[in-house]
Amino acid sequence: MLYRSTKDKRHTHIVYVRSVKETDMNGMETEKLEPVVGEANGHSHEAVLNGDGTVDLLPSGKSSHTHAIEAPIEFSVDKTDDDDLTETEKKSKFKKLAEEVIELEKESVQKGEESEDFYAGKQWSDSDKAKLAEEDRPAITINEIASKVDLLCGFQRQNRTDVRAFPIESGDNDVSQVATETVKNILDTNNFHVTESEVFKDETSVGRGIYHQYVDYNENMFGKICVERLPWNSAQFGPHDKADLSDCEYIIKSEIIPKKKLKLMFPKKKDDIDTLYHKAEEIEFGKRNTTIEGMEYRLDEGNLMDIVDVDKQMITVKEIWEKNYLTAYSVVSYDDVFVDTVNDLTEKEIKALEGIGIEVIVRTMFNMKVTTCAGDIILDEKIEEQDFFPVIPVYAKRTSKGQFYGKIEDVKDIQREINKRHSQSLDIVNRVASYGYFYDDKTFDTTREENQWKRDLSKAGWTGKVRDINQTPIQTQGTRMPSELVGMQQLASEKLMTVMNISPETLGFSEREVSSVAIIEKRRNVLTANEFLFDNLAQAKRLLAKNILKTVQKVYSNDRLMRLISNQNPQTEEDQVKIQKQEMAVERLLNDNGLEELDIAIEVSANSPTTRSANFSLLLEMVKYGLPVPPDVLIQSSDLPNKDEILGMIQAQAQAQQQAEQKKYDTEIQKTVIAKGEDGGQPQGGVQGASLNPQQQMLMGEQEL
Repeated sequence: MLYRSTKDKRHTHIVYVRSVKETDMNGMETEKLEPVVGEANGHSHEAVLNGDGTVDLLPSGKSSHTHAIEAPIEFSVDKTDDDDLTETEKKSKFKKLAEEVIELEKESVQKGEESEDFYAGKQWSDSDKAKLAEEDRPAITINEIASKVDLLCGFQRQNRTDVRAFPIESGDNDVSQVATETVKNILDTNNFHVTESEVFKDETSVGRGIYHQYVDYNENMFGKICVERLPWNSAQFGPHDKADLSDCEYIIKSEIIPKKKLKLMFPKKKDDIDTLYHKAEEIEFGKRNTTIEGMEYRLDEGNLMDIVDVDKQMITVKEIWEKNYLTAYSVVSYDDVFVDTVNDLTEKEIKALEGIGIEVIVRTMFNMKVTTCAGDIILDEKIEEQDFFPVIPVYAKRTSKGQFYGKIEDVKDIQREINKRHSQSLDIVNRVASYGYFYDDKTFDTTREENQWKRDLSKAGWTGKVRDINQTPIQTQGTRMPSELVGMQQLASEKLMTVMNISPETLGFSEREVSSVAIIEKRRNVLTANEFLFDNLAQAKRLLAKNILKTVQKVYSNDRLMRLISNQNPQTEEDQVKIQKQEMAVERLLNDNGLEELDIAIEVSANSPTTRSANFSLLLEMVKYGLPVPPDVLIQSSDLPNKDEILGMIQAQAQAQQQAEQKKYDTEIQKTVIAKGEDGGQPQGGVQGASLNPQQQMLMGEQEL
């Protein structure tokens, strides 16, 4: 522990309380605490450690001055980069950040919104539809995009993955297991399998999905770790190249909140919130009553209407998360394995620490400064003690300029062509008759007979009266549908599947019966062209798991985490040992800084029912080819609801068979011993040898042989 003394004679001292090991006369090793005082102003002090743990400095120097000891030096984050800015300057800064990120993502957002429309079947522009309607021509939509996206999303649902922590080299396996169970439990309580699929759909269709991880103190006063999907356009990210946002300096997260709730969340700002809302009401009133004198000038304040929904009484609130950089000093004592991090040391204090054998490593760290705004109102400012953003993007494709897009963007023109070709075909069918009739004024006697013939022409088994049976109406063939147009339709559909790299066959669906190996191989084919989607999803999931573990260290206690991962009451000695190992692992997981110090790595592994079924099919085929796969391995790999009972029965049967074999073997040994006794080869003691246990009997038989 590090302490700083009070100032006297224009200097202070650094005091380090170290752990020292001593060996007594009996060879027993003990450990005690010993204070060491760093030099300052050309001198040091002797220090005394009191029984209550406090430290006193003894007088030193000609003036016999001394110092009192202040509280321990801790890592503090009271200072931020914006502390010297006025509120007006802060508002100007936030406005520039918002304008920068909006301009950065403007094109991607427009394309993403259009991609959403394409998926939903809105694939004609309003102007094109109006023009076709004016010409009495159809605008047909054959939505081939939605089925392909749904097929890919279904593939993801059937091949979901689990998060697992693995020990690195000689790392702690118990800590890895506790980390795995912790993350899995938190994700399961948040229905993460649904959230992940929703994020994947956003990633595939518009090019970006977003995970949001936060701590909810409303549902649980101790803090519940929540994971949810955010709409893909509800968060904007500052310039960055890396998917893990390690080079991103800020993000802006938007949320629409009812006015009543917002006033309860920020009671000190309720008057400002009312003022903002009433100003929006005036603008809305001016829009609806533009002829009222004095209202015209307010129409220029339309940006406010993007923040306030007057009719629904909803207000858009933005959270600006910025990295707040700090200079940190890692204080390391190799003698007693002491490591601490502080951010309040002077150059003289660093030299004093180095003089008593303590190394000081200077590092640049950061936490998060969070500013909450509604329009031009700063609702709240705070520091979050974490080194990660609360949102994680999952990109499909992303350019070097920061533009993102999904699978739909590449096939919009092809989909438009499909719609136009089908609309054109229907228009031709509507306008061109397949056949017709020629007749003259002499064909029918009366107009009534002519009209009756026209009405009955399309009926089955119709009859008609003509003037001369040799002068009936003459049928003629009309213009047929151009075969080239049909070919162009088919070609466009094939192009769409080729560009999207998605088809039922490549996903393993076929009318023919094929082996599970062939199905798996076909599914690998689709992953070859779309692997980036699943790989990006897995990368974001790994980052999410790491952030969850960091949050667990922040909000969970040892007892709470033990309750989370332990659902059994220790009844046997083996259970007690397991619980003790878990407690030690929990202690390490909560108190060690960083996953690197824990020697664990986060990975994802396939564990969906579809994957397990495919693996089970592979094992069955291995058995067919004569490979010796144990029955218990087959049962364990299956999804049978009562496989534990089946495994127990198999093990019991194997044990019974083993006991029967042992009993048979013991009987044969006993018969051999008795037979040797009857032949005169029995050792001293007569037939009493027959009463020996099987091991003794077998040893006796070997000696006689």
